[in-house]
Amino acid sequence: MKPLNEVTLPEFIIFFILLAAIMMFAGIIGMILIPVLLIWGGYKLYKIFFKKPSTVSLIKIIDQIDSPFDDPQTFTQVYAEYLVDLWTTHPRMEIFSTLVNTAETLYASHNFIPLKPNAPETNDEILQARYRDQLIRGIETGLDAPRIIQIITIAFTDAFTELLRKLPPSSFTKDVTNQEPAVFTAPLYDVVRNPGQAVADMIQAFQTSEVQELKLFAPLREQLNRNLYEASGLKAPAPQGKLVHPYEYKAAPKEIVAAYLGYTPLQDIFEVQVPFP
Repeated sequence: MKPLNEVTLPEFIIFFILLAAIMMFAGIIGMILIPVLLIWGGYKLYKIFFKKPSTVSLIKIIDQIDSPFDDPQTFTQVYAEYLVDLWTTHPRMEIFSTLVNTAETLYASHNFIPLKPNAPETNDEILQARYRDQLIRGIETGLDAPRIIQIITIAFTDAFTELLRKLPPSSFTKDVTNQEPAVFTAPLYDVVRNPGQAVADMIQAFQTSEVQELKLFAPLREQLNRNLYEASGLKAPAPQGKLVHPYEYKAAPKEIVAAYLGYTPLQDIFEVQVPFP
């Protein structure tokens, strides 16, 4: 290669023309290749993220998932044993039975068994599309089962344990299998400390971010939200600052429970008869 000071003007012009031609050629190739690459990449992304698998393939997948969920009765038995081991001070049997029965009702409302829904009897496109969506939800639920069971157990335990902290000593027993009968009784909402706060804490246990992320207790949460708006005298949606929460509701304990827990299994917990005083 010649030193720069030895390059003649014609050679410099030829070099400049060749360089310009190369750059122009590269630009033309780029103008052609870039759209092609973008189209090809977009097609691949579409196939990966948006192309829907067939119903047959979904059925094959869900059939390979062994249902990790217990039936409601088995879940209740296991959960009751868990609470007995967890709590050092045990509530009276009438309270304990109501708590575990409520847990069973709410657990059963998820319909975890079977994971695979019944297939529609017709080839209606809407029904088939709905069936396909149910298959996808079943697969997702089966694969996420350990976390789902954990979050459900935490919700029940947090709700029940917090309630027990607000109950008087007469609501507990040293021997669950041989407790003394109560002479006088009253509804739990009349003996619990700060009923409005107790109701609010019960609700909060089923409204955590983890519960909402996994879409657990959906019917329960929908009813609780309806109750909240109705008790506040508002219609959804409304500013959060205008909502009246249970601890702000000026009413007797019975009315607080009915207003915020009405039409849900949680209402039964506060209505169970317990010793008084």
